[in-house]
Amino acid sequence: MRIEWGVVPDAQRFLDEITRQTLVRPAEESPKDFVRLDGLSTAEQEARRLERVESGDMIGAVAMARKLYSYDLKTAKDFVEGLVGKRSTA
Repeated sequence: MRIEWGVVPDAQRFLDEITRQTLVRPAEESPKDFVRLDGLSTAEQEARRLERVESGDMIGAVAMARKLYSYDLKTAKDFVEGLVGKRSTA
């Protein structure tokens, strides 16, 4: 997750304070590219989309469905929610 911080306290002080309450891990790089999907096979595109759904990244999965299939927002959202329904009943 990347956050642009433009408020007081500064980001480092905020992180110092919040680490007392929760675990804050260093940033991790994802080895997979979820942006450039055009060169992937259909199976690879579907696998990436399912990874996003399974990780709970519904916004990313909807954005991906919009890009890959030229869906409008509602159609893409319904499509992704249908995937979630299929995964939970499987």
